[in-house]
Amino acid sequence: MTSLKTLTLWDCNLNGQLPTSQGFLNLKNLEHLDMSDSTLNSSSIFKTIGTMTSLKTLWLQGCSLNGQLPTGLCDLNHLQELVIRSNDLSGFLPPCLANLTSLQQLDLSTNHLKIPISLSPLYNLSKLKSFDGSDNEIYVEEGDHNLSPKFQLESLYLSSRGQGVGAFPKFLYHQFNLQSLNLANIHINREFPSWLIENNTYLESLSLENCSLSGPFLLPRSSHVNLSILRISMNDFQGQIPAEIGAYFPGLEFLMMSDNGFDGSIPSSLGNMSSLQLLDLSNNVLTGITHSNNSLQGQIPGWIGNMSSLEFLDLSANNFSGPLPLRFGASSKLRHVYLSRNKLQGPIAMEFLDSYRIVALDLSYNDFTGRIPEWIGRLSNMIFLLLSHNNLEGEIPVQLCKLEQLNLIDLSHNYLSAWFPLEVSSSVAALLLQQYSAVYPFQRRKVSTVCPTVLGAVVVKINE
Repeated sequence: MTSLKTLTLWDCNLNGQLPTSQGFLNLKNLEHLDMSDSTLNSSSIFKTIGTMTSLKTLWLQGCSLNGQLPTGLCDLNHLQELVIRSNDLSGFLPPCLANLTSLQQLDLSTNHLKIPISLSPLYNLSKLKSFDGSDNEIYVEEGDHNLSPKFQLESLYLSSRGQGVGAFPKFLYHQFNLQSLNLANIHINREFPSWLIENNTYLESLSLENCSLSGPFLLPRSSHVNLSILRISMNDFQGQIPAEIGAYFPGLEFLMMSDNGFDGSIPSSLGNMSSLQLLDLSNNVLTGITHSNNSLQGQIPGWIGNMSSLEFLDLSANNFSGPLPLRFGASSKLRHVYLSRNKLQGPIAMEFLDSYRIVALDLSYNDFTGRIPEWIGRLSNMIFLLLSHNNLEGEIPVQLCKLEQLNLIDLSHNYLSAWFPLEVSSSVAALLLQQYSAVYPFQRRKVSTVCPTVLGAVVVKINE
């Protein structure tokens, strides 16, 4: 065993103390050790591991470790990757961590450690690329650290449990290679750090939710094509969303700006974000278009159809009016559409004909007219179809029986004829039709060879 270099004991249900046999203690050449998801005695494991001086990779995730980080870890000066997340460790980071000069990845997340926002104990680690200290206690040191760290991080995760630090840590002004940064729930009380995006041209993900940021949303001085995720919800931003946001962040896939004080209209440049999959602008005071519980009015703009990667769209509970744009459902990736409680009008035309991945379509509480289109039977992945409280008329199309995944249909409070097809998919749990509700049991039976009807308890709304 003395020549063993890799030992993986992950999820082996180990518990208690490590073996103290001479063979286990003499793994002097061991380079990679993974004992994650075990229940281990802290003093025993750290004492044993301290003898494995050739270790390059050490994983102790979810091992029920407690107490402080032992200084014995600092003797593993060949260590490149140290992962001790999801334990019960507490106390401060030992200063001797500065001895781990080969360290490239350090993950201490989800413990009870006290980590300074300055990361001063890690300043000497020139090879460090990734640090995850999230879900610990982040605090501000009494001394002012003006030194520049030796590291250039690529990823930094410091989301906390709601501590306040007052300002962005100064070492961030010296970072230029960041690709992913998460400072969520750290109360910083500053403006949006556009300088951070300008300094880190490779930045792909920036998460600053619930950071007590305020003032206007500031764009960087030039376009940033690499940013794909921007989360700034639950802050105190004010003013309008910049009109050029789509031109400055054309590669965004996820844009979350909810629960702020943004006002004005929603810029049409969002239509340039052809990769956008999720857009959340809810709970602002916007007056021009986007998510639920705003004050949006007027017609839904056609540029939404340019978002060819959009998967989730919620414009419910606004004051939109007029017909749906012709290219509204042009995205073949669209899966969830919620437009209820607006003032939308006109027929349900061909807007969603190509959105074959849709699983939920809610057009309820609007003023749609005309017939339920037959092409709706082509949306084979549909699970929820909600068309209640409109002015739809005519017969319910038999093509609904093709929706084999359908679980809920609500067609109540329309002007539909009394007849409806019994050949409804076996997955339907509730069928809501006209005005007042009653429950009718249907026996399990096969009505046709195409669409078996299996309705255990169909909720049918009928005229009084």
